[in-house]
Amino acid sequence: MHILPKKKRLVLTWLIDLEWRNIQASGLLDELSSRFEEIVILGSTFGTQADPKTLPANVVSRKSRWLFADPTLSWLAAICTIYYVCRDTKFPERIHASYRKNQQRNFFLARNFFWLFRPIFLVLLVFRTLLVLPALMRLRPSLLVTQSFVWSAYDSIVGLYARWAGIPWMSIVTSWDNTTNKGEFHLKPQKILVWGNQNIIDGQAFLRMPESAIVALPPPHFTRLRAIKEETPTKKAKHILYLGTTNPNFPQQTEFVHALAKLVRKMGITDRYPLVVRPHPNDSAAWAKEFSGVAGVVLDEDTQNRQSQWSVYSTDRDALDKYYRLLRDSLAVINVYSTATVEAALLGTLSIVPRIFFPPEQEFKSLHDGQYHTRELRKSPGLLAAKSMEELEQQLRKLVNEGVDPALVEAHLRHCEVISKYPPADLLRQYGDVITGFARD
Repeated sequence: MHILPKKKRLVLTWLIDLEWRNIQASGLLDELSSRFEEIVILGSTFGTQADPKTLPANVVSRKSRWLFADPTLSWLAAICTIYYVCRDTKFPERIHASYRKNQQRNFFLARNFFWLFRPIFLVLLVFRTLLVLPALMRLRPSLLVTQSFVWSAYDSIVGLYARWAGIPWMSIVTSWDNTTNKGEFHLKPQKILVWGNQNIIDGQAFLRMPESAIVALPPPHFTRLRAIKEETPTKKAKHILYLGTTNPNFPQQTEFVHALAKLVRKMGITDRYPLVVRPHPNDSAAWAKEFSGVAGVVLDEDTQNRQSQWSVYSTDRDALDKYYRLLRDSLAVINVYSTATVEAALLGTLSIVPRIFFPPEQEFKSLHDGQYHTRELRKSPGLLAAKSMEELEQQLRKLVNEGVDPALVEAHLRHCEVISKYPPADLLRQYGDVITGFARD
């Protein structure tokens, strides 16, 4: 069945605030508004409400309760995700150890009862789609664009409608690890946009998308990364930055940050290079409590001002620019192979990866190497790895006393362009061309 559009209308969905930031703060929404007669943004009921005053005249923002997964559907989707990740991972022992520690119940259910939960998930998915179907039919879009964490059940809800109605469906894969770490699409869009060349390979291997359906473009918010890198010709280091990752990647983060703070105090550099700590958004409340008042630790501004459980920090352009300046102005960024390692490289900042573990959890010694998407990043000749606090101290002292070796920074930058190319000046235009070119006339 094909539902003909009334006008050239784009329907764009977002689930969490990170996705809203990616389209608005980047300038992509303004670019697309000049190419479509109307844009309807369908956002979740628990995320940031778009301010109508900040939207272009032809953009309408709506909240949709039924379009997004409820707790039951999300839980079932999580079980399906665990099953697919465990099935496809190249490091089963490490991934299984992570799930056993962090999602023991869901891991057990996925391993033993996936055959039971998957049909229940699909039945509920169809039911939810039928509930939202009349609203989607009234919109009659020329194109559906979802911003995808892959495992999110709402992709399947709107995707099922798009397939039924014959509407082109494109998905922007939000983060560079989502092509390997978040399972599979329950229904596959006709086209996906991913970060870089490595993601093309991973999209075929893990998402089971044909190469012809994958387009590699740096993420739209990298327009701000480029702007921040170019605004100051001379880089000036102001602090050492620790950026948190998810607990499954580094279960002993709090122990490490306490040890790092102690090391910085021992070196006597807290006045010259204070240790700024920015946790993963999921941990911001816990870390604010854990590290408030700890000598040598400065919590970043977004962590102190975190608004809600579902907020991925602030979502406006000023906040995004502030985050990139935080990366740019660091003597070094210390973190475990996360997205920030790539962003720091593109901003010309050196990264140090801690391979430091504390008893009694020695079984997690190699856990953060178990993320398949980091296989190329770990080969970077410009990436420093610290295997002990003593080695980390030597690296930091050398940076403080001698400065950063430009050759290391350049080598890390070139290597990270395998994952995501440095954003071109016309990145938003390229996004606009790809998206409008895929829309049905």
